Amino acid sequence: MVALKDTAPNAAIRSSFPKRDFGFRKRGFNVESFGSGSQVKLPGPSPDRPNCYEFGMVSYEYIYNDLKQKDFQLYTQNGLLHMLDRNRRIKDMPQKFQHFKGKFDVIICLEERVYDQIQDQNVRFSNIPHTSPVDNASLTSNGQPKTRAPK
Repeated sequence: MVALKDTAPNAAIRSSFPKRDFGFRKRGFNVESFGSGSQVKLPGPSPDRPNCYEFGMVSYEYIYNDLKQKDFQLYTQNGLLHMLDRNRRIKDMPQKFQHFKGKFDVIICLEERVYDQIQDQNVRFSNIPHTSPVDNASLTSNGQPKTRAPK
């Protein structure tokens, strides 16, 4: 179990689309969200055609307008435009965790493979400034905890 302090900096990490900090922020926690994958990947018109963007290169504003132009009805219906609208009010663009130079009190990985990736990074680069306690809290796509306990 991870105890988050409301004033201490914490990180929430997913693989391809950082989006889980809003719920923590809404409850008063100081949380930054990050991705750890090679690109920001959002659902597209079909599972084999995701919308991909480079971390640190495109703003939430750009992604929002791009998807709005591509298929307003689809991306409104699946909730992406709402989520991007919320995210663009919180920060400028999706960030990749591996590029961040700060330190966190706690790092919460929201996917098991991200947990493994961050643990490996902490072992290989033990001198990195953001070596922190890491916990895995795998979530389903609807944001509810999985029945399997975190590592």
